[in-house]
Amino acid sequence: MENLVFSSRLAASHRGELESLLFFNAHQRVLSPHIVELVEKYGAPRVIEQGGLLRLALGESFDVQSLYALAENGESSDLVGALMYTRSDPETLLLLHIAVKEDYAAAGQRARELLTLRLMAKLREIARQLKGVRSISVLYAPGVTRGIPVRPARTIRARAAQLLPTP
Repeated sequence: MENLVFSSRLAASHRGELESLLFFNAHQRVLSPHIVELVEKYGAPRVIEQGGLLRLALGESFDVQSLYALAENGESSDLVGALMYTRSDPETLLLLHIAVKEDYAAAGQRARELLTLRLMAKLREIARQLKGVRSISVLYAPGVTRGIPVRPARTIRARAAQLLPTP
């Protein structure tokens, strides 16, 4: 596996890569009904530059957080994945959008990197650090009524047992 770095910050020099990844991704057509739903509900994705860094936004004011995956190549790096998420309620992170470079998709030359799963795992790590967050919901998963648990069920039960008085 190559050296992938995950970051919530992205240098402005990656603007073209980010725009290409989000707006001209070859796999968009597969999820286009869900992308249309995202735009209708939250607004169109935008790339904003502030202080030499890029951030993503939806619509005119909808605040989102971002996570980027960069493949390091010596002194430079290539943007190979990004995801947008927000806290939809005190207990849930909502994954709004995820995009990976075509080479890193399931049929790509670098599919073995499992980039989508690794991005999801990093989001789960982030969720674990946020007080009160118990699950991650995925906008692109229609029919899924439960979110992805942030902590394994065994851990949640063990903690609950510690907190509840014994009879």
